[in-house]
Amino acid sequence: MGTPHGISTECSITWAQLTFIISDKIDFEEAATIPLAAMTAALALYQKLSLPLPWDPVKERLPPLLTGGVTAVGAFAIKLVILFNIHPIIAVAGNGSSYVETLVSKDKGDVVID
Repeated sequence: MGTPHGISTECSITWAQLTFIISDKIDFEEAATIPLAAMTAALALYQKLSLPLPWDPVKERLPPLLTGGVTAVGAFAIKLVILFNIHPIIAVAGNGSSYVETLVSKDKGDVVID
């Protein structure tokens, strides 16, 4: 508290490449969760797991196992690998299997495990 750029502020300063415009369809509270979840998923997929980068989509099958598919980070991870044509996805979802089923593409061999 009381420090510049702290977490208890109404406004914050950040780098331009880490910001985005909030759609009218998303309220502020929901949008506030996006940067952390999306960045965590992207770093895990591309930096830690060394999956192909977005501008170099895969052409062969590369089945990732994504645990926690029902979490915010897991859902972003699923969306990112789908966006870059990484299939088949094996997603572990537990009680949230019905939600994760809406994210994957069964026609591309994706499966959700409870």
